[in-house]
Amino acid sequence: VLGLLVYRTLEGPEISAGGIRLDVGNTFAAALLLAAMISLIWHRRASVPVLVVSGAAFLLSDLIGSATPLLAFAPLMALYAVAVNNALSVSALGAAALAVGALTTAVANPGPLDDDFLDYLLSVGTAWLLGYGVRLNRARTSLLAEQAAQLTREHAAKTQAAVRQEQTRIARELHDIVAHCVVVMVAQAGAS
Repeated sequence: VLGLLVYRTLEGPEISAGGIRLDVGNTFAAALLLAAMISLIWHRRASVPVLVVSGAAFLLSDLIGSATPLLAFAPLMALYAVAVNNALSVSALGAAALAVGALTTAVANPGPLDDDFLDYLLSVGTAWLLGYGVRLNRARTSLLAEQAAQLTREHAAKTQAAVRQEQTRIARELHDIVAHCVVVMVAQAGAS
């Protein structure tokens, strides 16, 4: 699959009598694509460095004018992972850095801002919001599980206290009944 992606990035290298002739710009773009895609392997363990690598690869590729849609997707996946696995400040900083980088490449490229830039900014916001939403959902689920465990412990403690209280009441009643029976037996023995 990666070979096909690289081939698509190279846009079908020309084949001459001497073999495959590669354009240096396309080769650099293919190397950036490989770096970004391979870095995604570690998106759960090292999400911030993966965002830096994939974001830099995309921005460099965009600056040289050979960014592919797949390469644009890599930093979005990394940003999602950063938002899921890190604090709000870290993930917001990552989203802002990615947006500023996209703005920098849009300004560096001649011509008016196009719809692709605005689409990418919207995609950055969406990836961050989805990741942050998953983080909040996980935190809420963890909190609810903790509260359920606490309620279970409290319920068990109350049940044990009620059982002990009932056992004490039954023991007192049995004591009173036995004491009454002994008093009656002593009274009857003394009357005879």
